[in-house]
Formats: sequence, structure tokens, C-alpha cells
Amino acid sequence: MKTRHGVGPLRVLHVMDGLGTGGAEVQLALLLRHLPRDRFEHIVCHVAPRAELAPRLREAGASVFDLSRHGRRSLVSGIARLVHLARIFRPVLIHTDGLYANLYGRIAGTILRVPVLTTVGNTVSVVAGRLPTWGARWHFALAAANAITARGSRHFLAISDAVRDSLIRAYRIPAGKITVVRRGLDLRLLHPAPASSLEQLRRDVAPAEAWPLLLNVGRLTRQKGQEYLIRALPEIRRHLPRVHLLLVGEGPLEARYREIAAQAGAAGAVSFPGRRPDVGPLLQCADIFVFPSLWEGTGVSLLEAMAWGKPIVASRIPAIVETAGSVGRLVPPRNPSALAAAIVDVAGQRDRWADLGAAGQRAVDARFDIRRNAAEFGRLLEQIATGTSATAAPPPAPAGRSDRAADLRRSES
Repeated sequence: MKTRHGVGPLRVLHVMDGLGTGGAEVQLALLLRHLPRDRFEHIVCHVAPRAELAPRLREAGASVFDLSRHGRRSLVSGIARLVHLARIFRPVLIHTDGLYANLYGRIAGTILRVPVLTTVGNTVSVVAGRLPTWGARWHFALAAANAITARGSRHFLAISDAVRDSLIRAYRIPAGKITVVRRGLDLRLLHPAPASSLEQLRRDVAPAEAWPLLLNVGRLTRQKGQEYLIRALPEIRRHLPRVHLLLVGEGPLEARYREIAAQAGAAGAVSFPGRRPDVGPLLQCADIFVFPSLWEGTGVSLLEAMAWGKPIVASRIPAIVETAGSVGRLVPPRNPSALAAAIVDVAGQRDRWADLGAAGQRAVDARFDIRRNAAEFGRLLEQIATGTSATAAPPPAPAGRSDRAADLRRSES
């Protein structure tokens, strides 16, 4: 492929909000791992200091740089450092994912005249015809800034049809500027844990008599809708007195959710084990996966539950209908009564769990294999780069660029 550097790998600069263990960050690591290194070269910059996934990205061949060294939200210094790195590495394309990352990447792309591809991982909500809002003032400001600067992106990657449709409605983005590339899982890494270890894990995280064991995995935030699941517990316990709920994750609403459980008289029926590295084994030893989100792009933990063959109870929202509508029991969002009724009904149909689980696994195999998704992502990167290189002349390379780039990689390792 012809790039700004002549013939060689296509050089992409990825800008992320952080490199924690969230769905977007894990997805980037999976995508980079499955893109051929002879066709792509990756530089990853992160705005926030969390960098748990940096080693995995380096193993995938990427160079990783922290833009937060002068303060997490120092917009000017962060953008200045990003522009500096881009001038050294001279990417043919900037790829952004995140509220902060989008602003950084679009401003840098405008300054350097480098095309920007923006991944959108959540449906965009519009309230009363105004700009998108996520509730908090700071997030509202970021969302508004993202809406204002959206035209700075050459193209958009939506992780589902629901996200694409929301972009068209909310930002008035032409459909031709949006490509859907779904989230994916590396299905070859899903190895069942020994039955004995799963039995021990279940004893560790829930009372011995617990049945059914309900599991939800996600940040403890309003988006994920766990409040309505907690409020459903009293009704569920009237039919299933030994039910127990595991809310795996951390977030700003944990104290509030503990209070709601106590007020509902269900404090003993719910556990908050925090963020865990063993989500796969937890999914294997749980009975029913519950996903009451209010809005989603896809829901990686939902895909994982489907891949492990778990019966699903989830919200009937566009992205989940698209992902699990044919295999899960879907109920209206924000409806504890409907959640309770669906969970009680599914628990009473244990003879159908194997069939429901097999249908979920087939759906994941057909649409959410990371190898297929990475191939689609790679084609999109090449299409955007090819269109750019045909029309835009590259800026002159700064003297000593290659040596400076090597020095930077060593200093950040």
C-alpha cells in the first residue's frame, strides 16, 4: 500500500480516553492483535493516565504514549503533545474513540490536515431536539463539544446499526460517512474452567444455597440500569426465595445501590464484588445473565454471556434487540416488575436453557468473531487512507524523523 512514507505499512495514530479495561479499550487491543503487521503500524495515545492495557497493545506491536503527563484534563498541553507526536510519526490516519479523544484527535487532524476516523460506541441520545446529554454538566459539555466538532471527522465507525441510526438522527451525519463494524470476541480464547474450580468460585462469591445466581457485569452507573434490577429483587424473592444477584463492576453509584438494596429489604440478596479479572469463570458459574441497560452500543459483557451459553434477560432497547433479540428475554427498560417477571419465568424453564444458550452461541459465532471484525476494520482503514493519499500531498518529513520516533518509543517503554 502506498502511504505518506511511500510503500509500506499504513501508519495509524489511535487516540483513546484511557487504556483501562473497558469495552472500547479491550476491543482496540483485540483489533490490533488481529491486524497483519506487514500492512499496519500503530501508535496509541491515551488521554487519561490509566494504562492497564498498554502491555497488551505493545505485545500487538503498537507504540504507546501517555498524553496525561501534564494533567488528565489539560486540553492545551495534551493536544500540543499529540500534534508533536503526529508530526514525528506522520500517520496517514487518526482514529479516535472517546469523548476526550475525539476532541484531541479532531483538533490535531485539522491542524495537520490528517483525516480522522471516529469510533462511536454508544447510541447518541437527543433531548427535546437539543445537543446530546449524558446528564452530568461536564459530560454535557464534552458531548456538546463532540457534536460541534463532529464534522471534523472524515468518517465514522459505528459498532452497531443502532449506533449508526442514532448518529444520523442526532448529528445529521450522512449515512455514507458511517460504516458499521461490530464489536468482537476472540472465541478461540474461551476455554471452559474445570467444574471443581467453578463450584469453588460460586461458593466464594455467593451463599451456598443461592439459586438462581443472577449476574450483571458493568460499571455501576445510570446507563447500566442496575438500580431497576435491585428494585426487582423483592418481587423475585417472593417466587425464588434463594435468588442472589452479583453486580460485578465498580462505579460512582455503588453506595447508592447498596442503600437502595437495604431500603428494599434485599441487602442480603445482592453482592458487590467490585471489578474482577475472572469474568469468564463468573459467567460460567452463574445461572442467568441480566443486562438492564438504558442505552448501549452493543454491550461486550452481553456478548460474552451469549458466547458462554447463558440464558439472557435484558432491556428491550435498539442495540440489545439487534444483538440478542432472537435469543434473549427482553423487557421494557426502567421496569422492575417486568424484569422480575422475566427472570422468574426464565428460571422456571431450566429445560430450555441449553437451547437458549446454543442459540446465543450461534449468534456470536455468526456476527461477533473478532477475526471477521478486524478484517472489516482493516479494510475501512485502508479505504480511508487510499482516498486521502490520492488527493492530499503529504507534508515534508521533519529532519531525523525516524531516529526521533525510535527514541520516543524507547522512552515510553
